[in-house]
Amino acid sequence: MRKRTASLPQRVADAESPSGVWGWLWAFVVLEVILVIAFVPHGVAVALLDDERQIAIDQVGVEAADWIDGAGYALYDHIFEKTGLRERVYATFLPSTEEYDAKDGLHNMRDKLMPVVRDRLYVFFLGAYGVCRRLAAYLVWVPALIGLVIGAGFDGYTSWAIRRHAFRYSSPIRHRSGYRLIYMLFVIMAFALFIPIAVSPLFVLGIMSMGLVGFHLTVRYMQRQI
Repeated sequence: MRKRTASLPQRVADAESPSGVWGWLWAFVVLEVILVIAFVPHGVAVALLDDERQIAIDQVGVEAADWIDGAGYALYDHIFEKTGLRERVYATFLPSTEEYDAKDGLHNMRDKLMPVVRDRLYVFFLGAYGVCRRLAAYLVWVPALIGLVIGAGFDGYTSWAIRRHAFRYSSPIRHRSGYRLIYMLFVIMAFALFIPIAVSPLFVLGIMSMGLVGFHLTVRYMQRQI
């Protein structure tokens, strides 16, 4: 008998379905990027980057803030500048001087539409740099995260082994709650990369703390077979 495949709305609504959750996440991200490009003024985009840098200086110091800026720009440069992607995007949406001269209709657009398009592209690439800088802010905490994950995993495994040998009940609800919490935190971190408000570099610490709790629960309440 042929197995019935769940419809897309069912898979999206299913909390266990990675394709559904990530599908909604990407839809929100695309919508967010479109709204930023369409409505965020040039000055607001610049002020947002300045505010994030000042927050980083206040909370983690000048040296760490400089590292975040440098690592973020290096990532941005590698993705958008060295590949020529930024130049191709500008060439696609902004006609060259030769195209202006060759088509009479473009002369009417030069003074009205093109400045708006140029400004929106500038805001888009400012946002792209901001995303790269936030990724760099995440990477600052990776060495500490590795050590904490090892500790949480070891403690969870030890607790699991004790419960296993004592034949104590291992709650599947707590196990599922642990990995669902981790999954939800990944979604929040991905969404926070694109949100058009200043984000503190210490935001990751809160996510890490909750993620470690989720990882500990996942390991501690692994289901055993007897």
